[in-house]
Parts: sequence; C-alpha cells; structure tokens
Amino acid sequence: MKIMFEKNKLFIFSLIIILITLNTSFLIQQEPFISTISNNKMEDINVHDIKQSANNDTVAPVITFVQPSTNNSVIKKNFYEIIVNVSDDHPPVSGNVIVQISNISTSLFNATMALKGDELWFFTWENISSYPNYEFYKIEVWAKDSSLNGNNNWSRAYYIILNLSEKLSPGILNVAIYIFFVCIIFALIFVYIRKKSAFIRTTEKK
Repeated sequence: MKIMFEKNKLFIFSLIIILITLNTSFLIQQEPFISTISNNKMEDINVHDIKQSANNDTVAPVITFVQPSTNNSVIKKNFYEIIVNVSDDHPPVSGNVIVQISNISTSLFNATMALKGDELWFFTWENISSYPNYEFYKIEVWAKDSSLNGNNNWSRAYYIILNLSEKLSPGILNVAIYIFFVCIIFALIFVYIRKKSAFIRTTEKK
C-alpha cells in the first residue's frame, strides 16, 4: 500500500508539473496575439486622430489669379470676367469666395464669386463704363474653406486700368457731327443775312 501511495503521489506531482508547463506555454503563445490586438486598437485610434485633425486643419486656402494674369492689364470692354483658382483640401462652399474691387483709395464694392468648375471661381464685372475711365482699380479675392476651423485668406492684389477708348469713340464722333451741323447752320444764317442786306441796299438805291 505504501508503495502504491508513493506511486500515486509521484503521478499526481508529475501531472501538476505537466499542467503548469502546458499552461505556461499557452500563455506565452497568447502574448503576441494580445499584443497584436493592442496594436490594432492603437492604429484605430491613430487613424481616428488623423481624420479628426484633417477635419480641423489650420491651412488657409491658396488663391491664384487666372484672369487677370498680370498687373496693369488694360480693360477695353464694358464687362470683364475675373477668374481665380482656390486650392484647399476642404474647398469653399458657395458664398465663401468674395471679390473686392477698389480704386486706389476707396473700396467700391464686394461681390460673391460663382463656381466655374473644379477649383475655378469667377465674377463678371459689368457696367464698367459707369466707372471713371483711365484710372487704376485694385482687385482682391477673399476665400474661406469648409473645414470646422473655417480658415480664410486674401489673395495678392492685382491692378487693372480702364481704357474704354472704343466705347468713347461714338461719343466723340457725335460731338464732331454736332459741331459740324452747328457750323453749317451758322453759315446759312450768315449767308441769309448777307443776302438780305444786299437786297435791302439794292432796293434803297432804286
């Protein structure tokens, strides 16, 4: 019986050792899996943070003039289309791109630009002839992106000059025609007066 008990005791002890070894091995094998889950969660958090940061970006729109493309452009028509490119990861919505036109010292008016396509925005300046001719005008554009921060920016200033000589030519021609007819009328009146005076003198002699 004693020998039997010792054998059972040895068997139980061996079984416990085997179970501890297997359990340890299992835990060691599980550690990479636990680590992988943890890393995946961290990656998810990082991606979320990146998206959140992008949605709250602090980069203002970049505004580039397409028309006019150079300073001191000469405008010879009664209308002119102003075109700009507004580049931003969160493009402006309608109403958030505004053009301001000024003379050298005073702001004349602000107007909302319309989306032309892709990143192009435009505004048609009409009735230009109602503004003083042969003067410089300053054009600037303001834009605000659609991010939560609402970043905004001004473009550089571009200067144009109005030279509506073609539009003024008919006016000058009309003045010349008016002066010509006035001269003819005065000439006719002068001729009539001279003839009448000559007729009176001839009558008096008789």
